Amino acid sequence: MEIEKRYCQSCGMPLDIHHEELFGTNSDQTKSEEFCFYCYQNGQYTVDYSMKKIIDVWVENTDLFNNHIHTKYTPDELRTILNRRLPTLKRWKQKNDTENVYYEIMNRIKVYINSHLFDTLNTELLSKIAGLSRFHFLRTFKAYTGESVGNYIQRIRLEYIAHLFLTTELSLNNIIQQTNYQTKHSLSKAFKKHFGLSPTDYKEQNKHSYSDMSMLSKGILPQIKKISGLSIVYRAIDNTCSTTKEYKDIWKELLSFTESNIAKSPENKFVSVSMDDPLITLYSNCRFFIGITVNQKVKPKGKFGMMDIPEGYYAVFKYKGNYSSLPNLYRYIYLMWLPRNEYRQKNTFSFELYIKTPIEEDDNNLLTEIYIPIEKRTKK
Repeated sequence: MEIEKRYCQSCGMPLDIHHEELFGTNSDQTKSEEFCFYCYQNGQYTVDYSMKKIIDVWVENTDLFNNHIHTKYTPDELRTILNRRLPTLKRWKQKNDTENVYYEIMNRIKVYINSHLFDTLNTELLSKIAGLSRFHFLRTFKAYTGESVGNYIQRIRLEYIAHLFLTTELSLNNIIQQTNYQTKHSLSKAFKKHFGLSPTDYKEQNKHSYSDMSMLSKGILPQIKKISGLSIVYRAIDNTCSTTKEYKDIWKELLSFTESNIAKSPENKFVSVSMDDPLITLYSNCRFFIGITVNQKVKPKGKFGMMDIPEGYYAVFKYKGNYSSLPNLYRYIYLMWLPRNEYRQKNTFSFELYIKTPIEEDDNNLLTEIYIPIEKRTKK
């Protein structure tokens, strides 16, 4: 009869009853049948590491892992195995289940705020949508976003208004009407507090900020396309993702989640979505998501959710090469192309479609299409 394989319920290392020296110890010094000696001694965890940190430690010590259990994993193979195994283990499962519930709630709240940005948004309404007490909602929102809910809403509103100043010819009074802001005085006061400049000075200063564009951007003209709406399974990218490797690991997480929930199709496309103008919003605050297009509904889980890309007209810019030069292209689009043609940006919701996947392709050969939502300018 085959014995069911057991794993350390913290780090995922297989525990073999014939190698008791690998077992941790309980508070009474008996052998723990759940944890290895690296993770658990005297009835306590030996280190207060995150799940990601424990995986990183084992990957850095792949040879030691292999020596203990007589395997020949490569570091990449071991990372893949542990990424799948650890979320199912005792130490992490309950914690992950709780975190997943809160991620789903916070994603739902942020989607609601994005969709009702200039409606009346108060903590009573938002906590009711979240299904939490007002006190618990306020604490949870700040823990997951790093901002109070009031500051978060105020910042996104002001950054959207700044975007209107830079990309449209709307007057301050027109913008107040369009955004349902209280008064000209209250908007100017809040704007100056956030950006350090009055709306007029801000527009004048940024008008010439990027007049000397890179040669990369000169002569790039878009196609104007009307697209049908798209549904995507997404995963938010936060500002802790700072390297190409981390970025690709998150893509792999998204692929694994998608493959576990829907049938793979050649029609699935890789996309990323930005809800902010990168010339206005600090990088650390940008709302950025990676996603895969799907043609069926997928139940949100933790960091993974569903989002609709709206149908409409888009200016589509094609780009080949490393992502490091993309900011120059965006500057060209926002500050040179948009002000000099018959279109204006409809909203700050833009997305990128990857013709070649960002996981497998060499960075310098990546093909990207940038979609900017547009509408015809109103004739004066």
